[in-house]
Amino acid sequence: MKKIFSIFFYFVPLFTFGTDYYLSSSLGNDSNAGTSSNAPWASLNKLNAEFKSMHAGDHIYIKRGDVFYGNIIIARSGTATNPIVIDAYGSGALPVITGFTNISSWTRVGKNIWESADAIGTENFCNMVMIDSVNTAMGRTPNTGSYYNIDARNGNTQITSSSLNAATDWTGATIVIRSINTFWHNGQITSMSGSTLNYGNTPDPTTPHANYKFFIQNDARTLDIQNEWYYDRSTKKLKIYSTTEPGTVSAASVANLIMNGGFDYIRIRNLALIGASNDAIYNSAHASDGISVQHCYIRFCGSDGYENNPGGGTNDTLIDNTIQDCGNTGIALIGTSPYIANNYIRNIGIILGQSNYNLHCLGIQTLAPNSVITGNTIINTGSAGISISNISTVKYNYIDSTVLRLDDMGGIYIGYRGSNSEISYNIVRHAIGFTEGTTNSNATAEGIYLDEGDSMTYIHHNTCEGNQDYGLKLHSTTAGSHNSNNNRVENNLFYNNGNGQVFIQNTNKATPMTGNIFRDNTLFCGDEKQYALKIQDQYNIPEQMIISNQNYFVQPFAAGRLIAMQTSSSSNNYDLPAWQSATSQDLQSTTSSKKITDKRNLMFIINNSSAQANKHLNVDGTDAAGLLYTGHITLPPYGGKVLFVKKH
Repeated sequence: MKKIFSIFFYFVPLFTFGTDYYLSSSLGNDSNAGTSSNAPWASLNKLNAEFKSMHAGDHIYIKRGDVFYGNIIIARSGTATNPIVIDAYGSGALPVITGFTNISSWTRVGKNIWESADAIGTENFCNMVMIDSVNTAMGRTPNTGSYYNIDARNGNTQITSSSLNAATDWTGATIVIRSINTFWHNGQITSMSGSTLNYGNTPDPTTPHANYKFFIQNDARTLDIQNEWYYDRSTKKLKIYSTTEPGTVSAASVANLIMNGGFDYIRIRNLALIGASNDAIYNSAHASDGISVQHCYIRFCGSDGYENNPGGGTNDTLIDNTIQDCGNTGIALIGTSPYIANNYIRNIGIILGQSNYNLHCLGIQTLAPNSVITGNTIINTGSAGISISNISTVKYNYIDSTVLRLDDMGGIYIGYRGSNSEISYNIVRHAIGFTEGTTNSNATAEGIYLDEGDSMTYIHHNTCEGNQDYGLKLHSTTAGSHNSNNNRVENNLFYNNGNGQVFIQNTNKATPMTGNIFRDNTLFCGDEKQYALKIQDQYNIPEQMIISNQNYFVQPFAAGRLIAMQTSSSSNNYDLPAWQSATSQDLQSTTSSKKITDKRNLMFIINNSSAQANKHLNVDGTDAAGLLYTGHITLPPYGGKVLFVKKH
């Protein structure tokens, strides 16, 4: 008997079957048991009350096609083998969890100023208003495209501006400041005297540059153009500027649509999360491990689509989600080993002042070691498309139209002194840059940007095209003994980037940059003003910064530039033979002798999918190596090619 019992015990399964719960706003009743689709609960309030009694392995099913106002408050943990699952059931559209209050009743309170007849909720802030399905900015002065000038400043708490009218006291409003090229940030105006205002509660200690700019928002007196709005935290009502009585306006009156206060192993699937003043999914305060979000539609969040930031956590998984129209970050993570795959992320951090600190207006931000970021499409971000600050793998992503509201940033940005990250098989296009609010006239935005002494990163098989500054920028620390060393840059295509294809820059006068391997890349200029390669070294041994060979350098315009090398005391331009002679670099590299006078003789083709693709060619073309393509060209996943063609 003892032997039989021990065998039975050994085979007890590691998982258990939990209870299934059902929720339907159209068919349910909170007095139901909730354990059958024929007798579901009706409200999120009931779900939240019962959540405290749930157990690992339980499933919560929410009816497709139904809409629920409010939020889900997670109150119990699952386990690694028995997570708590929140999912959809039935057929039709995803079930919607929304924090939007629809406002259709208005009272005129001034010339073209309308106020909601009722309070929209109980929150002390509103950071998301949707009008005609558009994330709409709150009122500001001066209006979009204009700014007040910083004439003088005292640290990061006081500025003086002759632009201000001394008769208008803006105490209590929000100041939005372009302190430096790299970010805007908000602060609360605490007092004002004449043309000097004092402010605090800022996320960054940087003293603003003189003659940089600012504007003021979050005050009813700013409302003077169509659809500008202001939320009165004392009355909880919304004011809006409109020349006619407004139609239905949706204002977020819930902070976070799913709130997790540190509970683990939660799977969230097949939900639409729409209209939050803060985050769609917020993991707060304590580390939450094993959070999984799949097949969700997330839109209109005043801050982040998904945040597991304050406490971190391990093994977050975000797969096949759509995240759009967020004021701050699409996905924000710290912790360990997240997996972020096949998400579609668009329109993140576009409205100045909606984010408290727009350096963080990122498609994906992870501070976590061992992050894997793969197969994502990221379009239209105020800051970087992807920003990593620890050892990560970033591959097979399509990133387009980034760095739209600041400067000195990249489509993919690495800003840490880490090692062993891999950046591969990505397409990075149109990092634009934004000079408004500065004294600069030229924007600086890179395709892939290794900053602040990043080392031992492997960058291979990427395609970087049409970025405002360079396709790749490798930048040193400005001081200290650590520097950007031993990176590998191989088998990449850099094409038609604004100032050049690759820029390797050491601004650290005390420490050299060394050991950066650079080989088998194609550096293809799309304009005579572009460099293929630029090296700048204030340590003054630029020829030792890279180990370069077997590259294709292509400058097809007769008057164009190819390679530049600069030190603190000299600046020289080179063709390939002169570069080889001066540095003994690139002895097996080649350059194309083909010359054109018209950019229409160049064709750029990409495959931004996960499968090999045959692309039809309207005209025949040859690549940088002289290989002829007729009728079609086969491109690998996330690959690109530049061809010489007849005008097209």
